[in-house]
Order: sequence, then structure tokens, then C-alpha cells
Amino acid sequence: MFVLIAALMVAWVLVARSQRRSGWDTEARALQSETREITATRLPPALRTTTTGQRALLWPPVRADLIDIQNRWSALAERASGDARRNWSLRVTALLQELITAVDIESEALSTGQDWTLLRVRVDQAGRTLASVLGGQPKPEPPPAAEPGPSAFQT
Repeated sequence: MFVLIAALMVAWVLVARSQRRSGWDTEARALQSETREITATRLPPALRTTTTGQRALLWPPVRADLIDIQNRWSALAERASGDARRNWSLRVTALLQELITAVDIESEALSTGQDWTLLRVRVDQAGRTLASVLGGQPKPEPPPAAEPGPSAFQT
């Protein structure tokens, strides 16, 4: 009887862990999609602006959305099950910050009459790196000791 109860408890823990990971993965995919949508469709028009007035109208709402999604990535990292998921979420969070900072610096240069085009390299690099990281997925966690995976030595 005790063995049956212990087996049920272990099974329950494994199912709960699997559901938590599945929910995390679903939320991560949704955030990936939202992040791509903002950076691919909403950010480019703001970056194409060449006057302070145009930038002042277009950049602040995009910036607010990027900060919101950055905060959501950060919250997702806190709920990650495993280092790979946590590190991936934190990497996206950091890259979003780099992108926001790069556009802020470029916008400041535009508003003060400096040659902002020299700063576009940093914006582009941050955007490419973010897109690359978003294109990847966190590497799967190794199976726990209770769930042995196939042996590398099996033929």
C-alpha cells in the first residue's frame, strides 16, 4: 500500500513538472511572437524617421511596448524550470535592453543635431542579435535521474 502511494506521489510530481514546463514553453512562444512583431513591424517605421518631431511621435509608444515585453521576459525567467530556459529568457531580456538603449541614444543624437547615422550600427547589431536569439530555443534539460534517457553507448 505504501509503495503504491509513493509511486502515485512520484507520478504526480513528474506530471506537475511536465505541465509547468509546457506552460512555460507556450508562454515563451507567445512572447517570441510578440517580440518579433514589435521589432519587425513597429520599430522600423520609427527608425526610418529623420526628424525629431517624427521620432518623438513614433518612438515612445514602441519603446513602451518593448519595455513591457522586456518585463514579461524577465518575469518568465523567474518562473523558468531549469538553467537553459532561465538563461535564454534573461538573454532576450538583456538584448531588448540593449536595443532600447541603442535607439534612445540614436534618438538623442537626432534631437541634438548630431550625426545619428553613425549610431545606427549599434541599433542594427542589437536587432540582429535579438532576432538570432529569438530564432533559437533553449536547449532541453537533461532528463531527471528518475527518467533515464537512452545510453550514448547503446547500439
